[in-house]
Amino acid sequence: MEEQGRNGRAAAAESSVPLLEKKADGVLYVEGCPGCAVDRRKAANPGIPYGTFIYVWTVTLCTALPISSLFPFLYFMIRDLHIAKRTEDIGFYAGFVGEFRIKC
Repeated sequence: MEEQGRNGRAAAAESSVPLLEKKADGVLYVEGCPGCAVDRRKAANPGIPYGTFIYVWTVTLCTALPISSLFPFLYFMIRDLHIAKRTEDIGFYAGFVGEFRIKC
């Protein structure tokens, strides 16, 4: 029983030691490690990353524009290509085209 207690304390002490030991200056970066790259970038540029936010916002806006620009013309495309036999069916087929466009 006493041996199990010693093994348990040794395991607890071993698990409290960090996997990467820090250097004397307190910083250790491993080449090729994505987490280290993020830490390095955060250390170099403290504060709110406005440039990154603007980049993500611009990419999000640019990906949304082609999808949303299709829908005003979808009704007329279905009508002019004579896909629907009745006017009431244009919305049904426009739903298929819109869904296919979003999925791809």
